[in-house]
Amino acid sequence: MYVNKFIPGQEYKRSEIHDKYGGNRQRGISNSKDHPMIFIFTGKSGENYGYEDGWQDNTTFYYTGEGQVGDQEFKEGNKALRDHLANGKELFLFEKSDRSGYYELINQFNCTGYHLKNGKDKNGSTREIIIFELEVVGEYNQTLIKETNEDILNKTLEELRQLAINTVNNTHTPNLQQQKSNVYKRANAIKVYALKRANGICESCDEEAPFIGVNNQPFLEVHHLNRLSDGGIDHPVNVAAICPNCHRRSHHGKDQTSFNNRIKEKIHIKENRS
Repeated sequence: MYVNKFIPGQEYKRSEIHDKYGGNRQRGISNSKDHPMIFIFTGKSGENYGYEDGWQDNTTFYYTGEGQVGDQEFKEGNKALRDHLANGKELFLFEKSDRSGYYELINQFNCTGYHLKNGKDKNGSTREIIIFELEVVGEYNQTLIKETNEDILNKTLEELRQLAINTVNNTHTPNLQQQKSNVYKRANAIKVYALKRANGICESCDEEAPFIGVNNQPFLEVHHLNRLSDGGIDHPVNVAAICPNCHRRSHHGKDQTSFNNRIKEKIHIKENRS
C-alpha cells in the first residue's frame, strides 16, 4: 500500500505528485499508468460545473464524476474510478488548499458504489451526473475484505465464474452494507477465478508458475486485459493469470499491444470452451 507515502491532512504540491507517480496533471480524476494508484481532486471551483462533492457522514464521501458538458459517461477517468478495486488501484482524494498548486490529502478511499442524478452542466443545460460513493479505508473495510475472501476461496471454479458474472452490473443497491460486500465480492471473485482457471500455468507463455508463494499456491499475477468494448475488467474474459515476467512485458514491453492482444485471444478461446 502507498498510504504511508501520503499523510491525511498534509498538503502536497500537485505537480510533484505527478512528477513521481504520473497521471494527468489537469483532470479531476488522474489515473497513473505506471503505479497502481488513482488520484482524485476536489475543490470549490467544481460548483461552477454542477459538482457537489462532500461528506455524507464520518466515513462516506460523495464525489462527482468527470465531464463538464452533457451527460457524464463511464469512460476514461469515470470508468477507472468505478473499477479501481477490481483493477487493483488505490484511490487517494485530495482537496485544493489556499496555497496555489497545493492540495491536502483527505484520505485513502474505496469506491463502493455510485448513483445518478440530474444536474446542470457548465452551459446551464440539464444533464445526467455520476455521483461516486467513496468509503474511507479503515479497519471496517479490511474486516469485510477478509470475510469476503474466506467465502470466495471455498467456491468451485464454476461458482466463482457465476459470482463474477452475476455481480458485474450490481454496483449499487439500496442497502449500503450489501453494496460494499458486492463490490469486494466482484473484485475478489474475478481474481480468484482467474487463478483457479490457470491452475498453476501462465495463461500467456503456458509455462508453470516460477515458484510457490507464501500461501503454498503457484505464484501467478492477475492481469487485467481491460477491453472497453467488452465492458472492461468486470468480467472473467477480461482477466488472465500470468507469470511475473509476462506481466511486466504486458505493461512495459516494446510489443505490449500485440502481446496483450495475443493474451486476449487465448483467454477468449478458453472462456468459449468452458
